[in-house]
Amino acid sequence: MPEGTLGQDIAKCLEENKLRLVPNYESHDLKHVLLDFKMTPVDEVRMQAFMLGNGNYSVPSIMIFIFGFMLLPDLWKTFYFDFKKGSKSKPIKTWNIEDYAHCQTLTLREYVMNYSKSESQKEFDMKTILKISSYLAVILGTFGTGIYKKIRHLCNYNL
Repeated sequence: MPEGTLGQDIAKCLEENKLRLVPNYESHDLKHVLLDFKMTPVDEVRMQAFMLGNGNYSVPSIMIFIFGFMLLPDLWKTFYFDFKKGSKSKPIKTWNIEDYAHCQTLTLREYVMNYSKSESQKEFDMKTILKISSYLAVILGTFGTGIYKKIRHLCNYNL
């Protein structure tokens, strides 16, 4: 791929991090490069905050975000700003390398970040709210009992 294209920039990023494309997860690397998030644990959580704001309500996104949120309380404000940025950006959850590898990375980045949604697109619909709530209920139900026991143990109270 020519210099400055998303395909070339993804290849460079993978090479610098000594990684290679994993089948069925190519779009994940595309998002790291397109959104300019490094391949570090903190930037992974930040990217998931952005993607949740952008409409990607997958179980992996929610799980990574929740764990990062719980482990990094000093970055909550950063996560909030990343979420807000994602909610104002062009939806990219379905983007793939095949469709965008030949495009200039900086042009695509500007296109995504300077997107203007119509009023009808800005409102959450009931289906989205129910989907997020159900994921959250499953996750909290799974971890809630363990967290409750740990808090009770740490506080030495019979809650």
